[in-house]
Amino acid sequence: MCTGVVRFTPSARHGSTLGQVTAGSVRVLLVDDEAGPRRVIADVLGDDERFVVCGEAVAADEAVQLAYETQPHVIVLDQFLFGPVTGSEVIPDLRAAAPAARIVVLTASSHTVPVGSGTVDGVLRKTELDQLLALIQNVLVEPNSA
Repeated sequence: MCTGVVRFTPSARHGSTLGQVTAGSVRVLLVDDEAGPRRVIADVLGDDERFVVCGEAVAADEAVQLAYETQPHVIVLDQFLFGPVTGSEVIPDLRAAAPAARIVVLTASSHTVPVGSGTVDGVLRKTELDQLLALIQNVLVEPNSA
């Protein structure tokens, strides 16, 4: 059972305001328990016509549900997601829910999940969000490490 706020966008039945998926756009799922960074990322992605935020989750169980339902191209995941299951711990479940998705981990720490370990496709410090669009574009063109 989901415990936080979940916003869906893949179809009109949800009445979402996050944006509609259109041909040629990259679907991005945002997973962060902090509203501020999640909103900044959504705004940055919303300003670029290549990307559409297909969902936002504040907890691991919501993230897995949304990943399954929206099949995003990219999942932007807070490494230190608060809750009984952390961002690092939910990665295998996200991979199972959306096997083709590329995972970009956001962190505020120097201790991260190693890129190329078969678990994540990119890591970005939260202080470097100006580089997020370039990192997403890079992980989309590189062979999947999973």
